[in-house]
Amino acid sequence: IAKIVCYETPFPDFVVQNCRNKPIFCVSKDNMRFALDGGYPSHLVNYINLGVDTTVWAPVKKKHLLNKFVVLSYTESLARSGMEILLEGFKLAFKGDSSCVLFIKDRNATPEFKKYVNTFKEDINIEYQDNHIENIDSIRDIFASADVNAYMGRSSTWAMPLTESMACGLPIISPMYSGPAEYLRDEFTGFGVDYELSKPAEEIAYLKSLGMRNFMFPFRNSDYWCKPSIESLAKVLRKIKENPVLRNKVAKNGIEFARTLTWERSALMLSEGLKKIVLN
Repeated sequence: IAKIVCYETPFPDFVVQNCRNKPIFCVSKDNMRFALDGGYPSHLVNYINLGVDTTVWAPVKKKHLLNKFVVLSYTESLARSGMEILLEGFKLAFKGDSSCVLFIKDRNATPEFKKYVNTFKEDINIEYQDNHIENIDSIRDIFASADVNAYMGRSSTWAMPLTESMACGLPIISPMYSGPAEYLRDEFTGFGVDYELSKPAEEIAYLKSLGMRNFMFPFRNSDYWCKPSIESLAKVLRKIKENPVLRNKVAKNGIEFARTLTWERSALMLSEGLKKIVLN
């Protein structure tokens, strides 16, 4: 009956050209906006949210690196991950400050990207892991090492590790764009970072030169994604470090909000969307 558009909706032309006017479900309201901006017929577009199992992703307390302010990056070094933005923003905020740690949890990194990360180690304190973790308890243990989880994703359908992080009581930082715009409320459920729109076709060569992998289709000149501001990120990082009261308030709000993101709610949204398709 429908196509589930759940990955590349930040690129409207791709949606319009490939879904061929069939009903689609976008993951998040912002992703639905991208499809509509691209000219997709509004009566064919619905959206759903993903859920998070808070019985599994239960709150954790920090138990590692207790004497450090730790910013976690829990993603892969893909071209769309914004990890180069995070490295530059952390450096701008905390250059020479040994009390601050950037904990990068990567997977399948290229040798070139590892060399790129190493170029920052003279200026900032970096803990780097490049491995695949499937055990949820091990992931929660990583969350228990940090004070905040920062993801500078340029195009994310949902960014599920962020909602899992919220459920565990680890505050999140992200541009309020695409998926995260659905659940991130600045200084309430997380911390927003300013961004501008840019063209991936003009940036992909540079990102690949850093060793960042690109699993996406070839970009067209009409495609766009977000480019988080390094200066805005640095400002947010300093604010979080200097204001533990605000950080704890946001952590508590994130836990409560994550509890509303149930899979039952997701199923209901899907069911209601399918009813609209049938009636039309």
